Amino acid sequence: MSYPQYPPQQGFPQQQAYGQPYSQGYGTPYEQQFAGQYPPGAQPPPPPGFAMPAGEQPPKYSEPYVNYNTGGAGGSHNMNVPTNESDVNTWAGFTDKNIRRMFVQKVYSILSIQLFITFGITAVVVLTPALKNWVRHNIWLYYVSYVVFFSLYITLMCCKGPRRNYPTNFILLGLFTIALSFMVAMICSFHDLTSVLIAAGITAVCCTAVSVLSFWTKFDFTRFGWALSIACLGLFIMGICMIFIKAKILYILYAGIGTVIFMLFLAYDTQLITGGKKYEISPEEYVMASIMLYVDIVYIFLMILQLVSSGRD
Repeated sequence: MSYPQYPPQQGFPQQQAYGQPYSQGYGTPYEQQFAGQYPPGAQPPPPPGFAMPAGEQPPKYSEPYVNYNTGGAGGSHNMNVPTNESDVNTWAGFTDKNIRRMFVQKVYSILSIQLFITFGITAVVVLTPALKNWVRHNIWLYYVSYVVFFSLYITLMCCKGPRRNYPTNFILLGLFTIALSFMVAMICSFHDLTSVLIAAGITAVCCTAVSVLSFWTKFDFTRFGWALSIACLGLFIMGICMIFIKAKILYILYAGIGTVIFMLFLAYDTQLITGGKKYEISPEEYVMASIMLYVDIVYIFLMILQLVSSGRD
């Protein structure tokens, strides 16, 4: 990039015009005071009192750079760092996209392992008559699993230390997955195998469709987290009321509303993870992200299982 030659200022040597490359011992006295502070080819600020000619724009000056070899200012650096504004924007965006892509891959890898564990434990319980009968007659195990699940859920979602420190985060995540998987297996033990398989198939189709839709659509679900929180609170209150009101139609209505709400939560969480919307989750929170998706999918399955069982009955 070439810069216009500015007229020499009073007190500066006439043979050296402002705007030429400079280094230690080269250039005007004013330029020499900036030697070593800018990369080669960059320009120092204009002399005091200098006025740009009408219709011309001042050049963009580079900031003092860091010597990555010595850790100080000045010198030369060998890192492949962009040298102009457009290259910087492209370079930073490319880096962000790579980080987000690796983060998404890591989250879905963890999620796949969680779903595989849940599927395995549920299949063993449902397909083993003796174990299925034993689980039905020991309901206290369900409540123990629920306490473990809820405690670990609060710990991992609310405490930054346990979910970021390796290997503590993976140990707690493994216990969390096993506890919720055992709860799902106990619930499935009270349903026939056909209903469980139908619910699993519908869940797989619905979750895949919602994930793809939330990834490709321009609609921003992350803006409506407050509405989903209110809907979830209403579903919780409805669930408490159903303890005292025994009506099949309420169970069907509850399961239908719950399915829709948790599908919206799945779309919301997917966009938080993939990024590019108003709100997005930090790439460091891969444990939290996998828990969010895992809980959404499990609850969608349980709601659909209740709907399928009610329809078959």
